[in-house]
Amino acid sequence: MSDTDLINKARQIVTTYSAADWNGLKGILTSDALYDEIGTQRKIKGPDQIVQTLQTWKQAMTDSKGTVTNAYASGNTVTLEITWQGTHNGPFTGPAGTLPA
Repeated sequence: MSDTDLINKARQIVTTYSAADWNGLKGILTSDALYDEIGTQRKIKGPDQIVQTLQTWKQAMTDSKGTVTNAYASGNTVTLEITWQGTHNGPFTGPAGTLPA
């Protein structure tokens, strides 16, 4: 894949999350996909587990969406700069427990 193709594929992850298109998101992710959450140091492997994790974010912030502001690719690595917006209007359960809305 070209750098442009890789960037477009990575952008699709953000847009499918924003639209809560879980089947579309699963279709983008490979069987060895890794969700690496830097802030919590949590790593989640595989499309089903990654989608389940992102669904908890969407349940906690039902209007959440991402906007890609910059994208870079080198080799097989893509880095996206994303601005996330959303209202914390539901309980969020993460590695540290549950945070109420």
